[in-house]
Amino acid sequence: MVFILLIAFSLVVAVSSVFLVNERVKGEKLQQKLCGVNLATYWGVAFVWDFLVSTFSAVTAVIFTPILLVY
Repeated sequence: MVFILLIAFSLVVAVSSVFLVNERVKGEKLQQKLCGVNLATYWGVAFVWDFLVSTFSAVTAVIFTPILLVY
């Protein structure tokens, strides 16, 4: 059971880092800046998205861990 949670949270970290890698490779921040998006808005949205993904993963783990321990 512990190994399943370990793999699941490893995937959460990997998914959240994909955004930063894509930003670096494709230059998305520069594209947003050229279109007039404020830098604080850009990073604020990135933070909110990462926070929502992490919160969803934590809530899912809290809900499903007791269910999986029964079986």
